[in-house]
Amino acid sequence: MFPSARAGQRILRGRFAAATVMLSAGILLGGCSSVPDVVNPVAWYRGTTNWIKGEPADTAQAPAQTGQFPKLSSVPARPQPISPAERQDIMQGLVSDRANARYSDEAPRLDGTPTRPLQPAQGG
Repeated sequence: MFPSARAGQRILRGRFAAATVMLSAGILLGGCSSVPDVVNPVAWYRGTTNWIKGEPADTAQAPAQTGQFPKLSSVPARPQPISPAERQDIMQGLVSDRANARYSDEAPRLDGTPTRPLQPAQGG
């Protein structure tokens, strides 16, 4: 089967090493799904950008965790429907916007001249 016993041992060691590397990589990558925020670089980034922007940290808890639920009486009333005349006015405005749209076959102009134009390529 193998040319010599030593060659067979080397092949088996190589296969064992490859299997060990693949198994270790799978375990390490699977463990990344449950990284706590303290050591998670993504959480560090979000916290830093929130701090720079001056936004509060995401410390809000779900109502089930705090025991507070919104009251149904605090829900605002439904908005009044638009009258048919208002709806017709809006529709006419949209139609006229589309009808008055202007399109051009010309290429858009550049604003100003380039400060450092490219040099023409030297023949070569």
